[in-house]
Amino acid sequence: MLRRRTRGAYGAAGAGLLTGLAAAALPGPGGGWWWVGIPLGVGCLVHSLGDALTFTRVPLPWPIRIRGGRWAALGVWAPLRFRTGSAAELFLVVPAVLALGGVSVWTLLAG
Repeated sequence: MLRRRTRGAYGAAGAGLLTGLAAAALPGPGGGWWWVGIPLGVGCLVHSLGDALTFTRVPLPWPIRIRGGRWAALGVWAPLRFRTGSAAELFLVVPAVLALGGVSVWTLLAG
């Protein structure tokens, strides 16, 4: 039996493997599914930038040495940080998701 801590990692790896296999097996638009990586990469970057707005911050340039060490957590100026689940996050995230979702729907319907 897997510990609860490792189940999530194995589940995410399994979902990624299944998605990759499906993308490789299914015919995609324009001769392949290579383009799936673009929104995936942009989503990861935006998620990391969102984490940089919180008190925990995020190690964005993790392979690069900063002051002789790695994994330096970067974030915004301390007075601008907020906690996850707070009202500040709701005022930032909800309008952004609604606006970007609206743009996505409009782009899909217009195209």
